[in-house]
This record gives sequence, structure tokens and C-alpha cells, in this order.
Amino acid sequence: MTVFDLGINLLEACLFGLFFWQISNQSMARKGIAFVLYSVLHFLLMSYINRTEIMAGYRSLIFYMLAYICLSIGSDFSAEGKLFFSLIPDLITAVINTYLLIAASYFMFGRIEILFLLEQYGVIVTLISKPLQLLALHCAAAAVNQKKEYLDRREFLLAAGMAFLCLMMFNSIEELLFYQKFDGEKISIAVICLGGFAVLFWAAVWLAAKRNQKIREEQKMNEMMALQLRSTKENMRISESLSRMKHDVRHMISLLADSGGSEELIRKYRKELDSLEIPIETKSRALNDILHAEQERASENGLHFRCVLNVSSEPFLSEDDLIVLLMNSLDNAILHISGGNEINLMIRSNSRFFLLKVENPISTEGQRAYETYLGKADRSGKYGLRSARVIAEKYGGDIRVKCKDGVFSFSAIAHADSDQLVKGM
Repeated sequence: MTVFDLGINLLEACLFGLFFWQISNQSMARKGIAFVLYSVLHFLLMSYINRTEIMAGYRSLIFYMLAYICLSIGSDFSAEGKLFFSLIPDLITAVINTYLLIAASYFMFGRIEILFLLEQYGVIVTLISKPLQLLALHCAAAAVNQKKEYLDRREFLLAAGMAFLCLMMFNSIEELLFYQKFDGEKISIAVICLGGFAVLFWAAVWLAAKRNQKIREEQKMNEMMALQLRSTKENMRISESLSRMKHDVRHMISLLADSGGSEELIRKYRKELDSLEIPIETKSRALNDILHAEQERASENGLHFRCVLNVSSEPFLSEDDLIVLLMNSLDNAILHISGGNEINLMIRSNSRFFLLKVENPISTEGQRAYETYLGKADRSGKYGLRSARVIAEKYGGDIRVKCKDGVFSFSAIAHADSDQLVKGM
């Protein structure tokens, strides 16, 4: 082996190692260790293998295993991802070498003469290929780093299979071009690889279509939630305006009462004023019916809701469960409110989760009563927490109750996937 060959082997080892260093996402120290380890071992193994008669397939397997180990040190990719990326430098090299040999042969001789080209201009072709190889590997690494979301395990496995089949096809075609004679075995390998590539390509297209459909559904859901949120903000603005108007009208009614107005007429105006509320509307009919009923009950007690609703679709909870969860929490707020007349209600619901939060002001006496309730061994009744917890846990969720700084807060979350565990809200 000449000094030139040793230099080329070292350069190629460093190029491959640099590619793995660029795509790795661990600390600089781990990336540096992986780079040095790969470059040194690649060079030593290549120098040794070139002096032996190891088959090309086993030789490639050794280098793929080395790349896999170094990627395990320098990155946190999945096993399938490391398998795919370990094939990329070899595939890029095969593509560049094949196309460069074809182009150079046509340029120099006007026909395919790979063997003669390498005999006459092998050093020049090799020197030309290395800058191209460096550029291609750098572009590939940059493309990987710009990708914010990597493929999942199945997609990485398909990509690795397609890369491996492409590599085998290029190797078979390169040998056919090199010897320029019919070789049924090489042609068969190329055809089989092409067929396998077609199957994997179809599978990749199917997975991509499935992912795109999911992305479109999520985008549609986000748009619906954004629309619902804008509607909620507008309702909040109108509700605040209505509250200010009601306050002004109450003041006018008080002045009318002080000036000796009709008591019956004043009672009528006050009752009509207290019943004025912004209607609650969501995309869920069941949710609307429950909230309207609770809103009417609150109005009868001189209370009103301040709502933040973000409901993109019909809740996945059954209607009975929805009734129990909502009515228990809202009835509790209506019965135990003290120190104010406004109940804050927040609901977020989509195909994955249902989140409910109810807040109401509570007096010091009410807070002490709740603390006394917590100290009892039997907590059934009164606050309706037991049935609400049963409903939430049925859907893999939980409830949380807080009583602090004059505010009683009830929260509940439920998941569409009942196997999902809740760590907290």
C-alpha cells in the first residue's frame, strides 16, 4: 500500500467521522471522543482490511457497526436512527464515485471505459472525488441539523432499508461498469434491490400520507380552538361591558328607590337586571344545556359566570359523566360562594383531554368550614368531591381542590386515553 493510499484512507476516515460529529447532538466532549474514535479505528481497520481478503459485505458490516457505536456515544438517536445515519456516508460515497466515473469516462473517451480511466487517471479522479464527497456530506449533515423533528422509529427503519438497497444497487452497477461484461448475478442483485426499494418506497409514502392526515387534523383542531378562543375573548369583553352597565343601572335603581319610587316596579327591574347574562355557546350541545341550566340557577341566586371556554369538539366523556362532573363542581360553587357574586369557569376540551376549572370567592368562615371538612374521616356529601373524583379517574384523570387567599378552586382533568396516568395539573 502506497503513501497516497494511506493518505486517502485517513482523509476518508476523517470525512466520515466529521459527518457523524456534525449530526451528533450530545456534548462537545462526547462528540469529540466519538469523532477521534471513529476516525482512528476506521483508518486502522481500512489499512488492515486492504491487506487481507475479507469479502466486501463483511467489510461494510464492520464499518457500519463502528459508525453505530460512535453515534451511540455522540448522539441520542433511536437505534433505527443510528442505523440509518451509519449508512449515509457510504451511500453518498457510492453515488459520487459512480456518477463521477461515468462523467469522467464520457468526457475523456466519449464512452464507458471505467477500467482504462482508473489505470490512466485514477489519482486525479480520486482527488476530484474527495472535495465533492466533503461537500455532499456537509450538505447532508446541515439538512439533518435543520430538521426540527426527526422521523419516528418505523420511518427510520424504512429509510435505512431504502438506503441499504440503494447502496447495493450502486455497488452492483459500478462493478458491471467496471468489468463491462454481462454478469447475471450482479444484474439479479440490482433488480431484486430495485424491487425491494419500490416496496419500501410505497410503505414510506403510505406513512407520509398518514402523518400528513394527522397533521391536517391537528391544524384543523388548532384553528377551531383559536376561533373558539377569539369568541371567548369577545364574550368576556361583552360580559365586562354588561357588568359595568348593570352596575350603573343598579346605582340608578338605588337612586330611584331613595326618591320614593314604586317598590314593586323596583323589585321587577332588579330581578330582570340580575337575570341578564351572556348566553354560553360551545360546539357541544350537551355542554351548552348543562351550562345554561347552571347559569339560570346562578342568576336566581344573584350570581353570574365569567367563562373562558375553548371547546373544539364534542367532549369524549359520556353525557351522564359530563353532567355529574359539571353540576357537582358548579353546584358546589353556587352553594358555597361568599364574599362575591362572580364564578370563574374555564373549560378546555379536545379529542385528547377535557380540563375543567371552577373558582369562586370564599369568606374566612367558609375557608375554616372547608378545613374542618378536610379533617373529617368521612368526607362524603357536602362538596361533591368523591363522585367528581370517580368520574375523573374513570378517564385516567384526577381532581384537585385548593382553598387559599379567599378563593376556592376546583380542577378536574380527564384523558381520552384512559390508560394515561396523570402526574399533575
